[in-house]
Amino acid sequence: MSEQTFRQKLAEAGVVLHGADYVYYFPEEAKNGLLREKPEGVVRQLTELAEAIFAQFQSAASEQDLDEIGPLGGVRLF
Repeated sequence: MSEQTFRQKLAEAGVVLHGADYVYYFPEEAKNGLLREKPEGVVRQLTELAEAIFAQFQSAASEQDLDEIGPLGGVRLF
């Protein structure tokens, strides 16, 4: 999907980007370079326990806090 199409779909859905929500575009060559990089440190698959702990953490957040995190609140991390 092109950047223009993506932005059009966001607009059609009524999604307005602000600050931290802003989408940064990587040209294909730059994206491929990032994908070739090897992660440093330890990278592991999150567990069901981690999901439960995150859900508990999220349930303790106020409505305002949840609103301020924007679309991240609806993203599944697993």
